[in-house]
Amino acid sequence: MPDIVMILGCLNQYLNRTRLRQLSYIVPALLVRTERVTMLGISRWPEKGGCYQTIQRFFKSPIVWAKVNWFFIHRHLLDPADVILISGDESMRLN
Repeated sequence: MPDIVMILGCLNQYLNRTRLRQLSYIVPALLVRTERVTMLGISRWPEKGGCYQTIQRFFKSPIVWAKVNWFFIHRHLLDPADVILISGDESMRLN
């Protein structure tokens, strides 16, 4: 699991230390879950620092996931010789 946390280290350009630490608690917990994934289940996995309140704070924090995904892709997956097609799907509800 430490290798996964090292891979997430490239996100320190966008996420502050607190959010990155919280993410380092959440990701291994998500990867080992075999049943339904809930915030309570995630909070039970980490030994130290991953309490329910920490998980709740992470999911309530404003994070622009498009930027986080781009940082991760740019660091680990992007090859200048490759062609990348990026698309998005979004729906809006009009009243």
